[in-house]
Amino acid sequence: MDLKSEPCLLLKQMHSNANANEQVTSAHLNEAASDKVSEAVEYLRPLLGQIQPRVAIVCGSGWKSLSMALQSSSLIIPLASIPHVPLPRVTGHGQSLMVGTLGECPVILLLGRLHWYEGHDLEAVVFLIRVLCGLVDTLILTNAAGGLNPNLQP
Repeated sequence: MDLKSEPCLLLKQMHSNANANEQVTSAHLNEAASDKVSEAVEYLRPLLGQIQPRVAIVCGSGWKSLSMALQSSSLIIPLASIPHVPLPRVTGHGQSLMVGTLGECPVILLLGRLHWYEGHDLEAVVFLIRVLCGLVDTLILTNAAGGLNPNLQP
């Protein structure tokens, strides 16, 4: 399958393989945290306009180039404009949501995320994930993994 021409098909297959009975909910959040997530979701909904993203992709290190593949990327939302969103502190990490399409699939890309090692509490680290889950049906998490030892072989 050619991801460039058929990304939505791939995403559909991935989604259909997930357990349909498992739903991400905010039931375990305390009321104040849940209210903050809801406020951020309601802030973003009108900004999305006619674009109704079905998939969110959290772009880990090395995945920023995925934003170049977006078609109709008519919307860039700075994280600083979203209520209650703490900003990433890692140099080189983005600080925005990009909305557009991959193939025919409307998506949201998260460029920049929080890490626990930055000193954020876990509620802050997962805040944007909970917001994205309030906007889309499918969430894809990415990362870069590797080592510094040049002698390591794939």
